[in-house]
Amino acid sequence: MSIDLDTQYIVSLGKKQKLTPTERDLLKILLNSVDRSVTYQELAMRFWGRYDQRAKESLAVHVTSLRKKTRILCDALYDHEYIQKQWGVGYLFVPRKSGEPQ
Repeated sequence: MSIDLDTQYIVSLGKKQKLTPTERDLLKILLNSVDRSVTYQELAMRFWGRYDQRAKESLAVHVTSLRKKTRILCDALYDHEYIQKQWGVGYLFVPRKSGEPQ
């Protein structure tokens, strides 16, 4: 999977998905925190300046949409969830291991 944060597109296996500005910013934060969980609170404060139930629910909607877009791009034979939920904590970006198809 390749990501162009300037044009807001992610590309994989010849398929292309457009990201919303919020999805792009969310992905950028997660990419800058590879192998480290980013908490719900940290994300909500960055996007909305508050951490409450409404912000947490809005965050979940954006993450769900972003995860769906990355799934569409990945071939079913190579099931990989790039954005993993860390229950009770937040989200974690997990890149493919070396040797796995991009």
